[in-house]
Amino acid sequence: MIDRAFLGGGQKNVLALAEGLDRARFVVTVCSRPDGPLAEAVRAGGGAHFAVPFRRRYDRRVLGRIRTFLREEGFDILHTHGGVAGFYGRWTAHPLRVPVVIHTFHGIHYLYDTNPALRAVFVALERRLSRKTDTVVCVSDSVRDLSRAHRLVPEDRLTVIKNGIDFDRPPPSESEDIRSIVSGLGLELARPLIGTVARLDPVKGLAVLLKAVPRIRERLPSARLVIVGGGADRARLETLARALEIRECVHFLGERTDALAWMGRFDVFVLPSLQEALPYVILEAAALEKPVVASEVGGIRELLRNEETGLLVPPGDPKTLAAAVIRLAEDPALAASLGKKLRSTLSQEYTLSRMVRQTEDLYLRLSPYSLD
Repeated sequence: MIDRAFLGGGQKNVLALAEGLDRARFVVTVCSRPDGPLAEAVRAGGGAHFAVPFRRRYDRRVLGRIRTFLREEGFDILHTHGGVAGFYGRWTAHPLRVPVVIHTFHGIHYLYDTNPALRAVFVALERRLSRKTDTVVCVSDSVRDLSRAHRLVPEDRLTVIKNGIDFDRPPPSESEDIRSIVSGLGLELARPLIGTVARLDPVKGLAVLLKAVPRIRERLPSARLVIVGGGADRARLETLARALEIRECVHFLGERTDALAWMGRFDVFVLPSLQEALPYVILEAAALEKPVVASEVGGIRELLRNEETGLLVPPGDPKTLAAAVIRLAEDPALAASLGKKLRSTLSQEYTLSRMVRQTEDLYLRLSPYSLD
């Protein structure tokens, strides 16, 4: 169960589990908002999908719909993902006595809220919900450590299952639509083509990346930036790009289902986040052997070794970010070496099969039934 149906990190995790779990042992239903790439992918794959109009604000109608759903289906295991679904699902499952309830932290964003009163409310709520939860899964060591520091979950209910992808999956091919956009925007002339794939949210640090662009263009006048992703922060970011007088070389492509194919075009992949759990996009960039510049925060530090498999920069520092991008653009041999080493390193540990197997083991260990 997850609230939104776009394909962010949490949704990719849900979809990978829904598709990868052993169907001889598990019957899987995905619950999310009705419309979006996640719901479409589940249905296209022949999976069961149950639509719930999740809202971030408390809504008794949402609780009622979930209550009916859980009661009628009689699930043995409820696995919630993210704060909104984690609240509604766990709050509803407890009085219905769902045998096993699991929740995954894909990041604990409210801990960074600037309103201390609101932050305290969410901390208190999570502590209460964790008592209704058999296990809380953290997608990185950094998320686990954050939970420990704020005493969100009892220690014996915490476990770490890191994200993973299929590194053997063939790289996506470019569509005619991509080639048309590239031609229309003149991107084949970009030297370099800098790119990112991210939700347009302040926490992703895209304003920092925009502020780095003028410095990059001073050294590399033909550089272009492509931003793939949608979100509420788009208008603010476009306004900032105009204020920086870089709007003509920054391209907002919105949310796209072909983001991986776009990543294949990037000369340098940048993730300037101010906080991260364990970003799928770095795993995906690694699979494509892309050189990565990223902020030294959260789970990114678990994925990248500075100067060995990528370049890490301080969060919120446009000057250092620009210098790192320029360095990779001007040293293709270094860029290629970092990309190859990143794939070689991450493909050993962050595999899809490992993530699915560890999740299956967790389900089987907690299940009240013998599934052997």
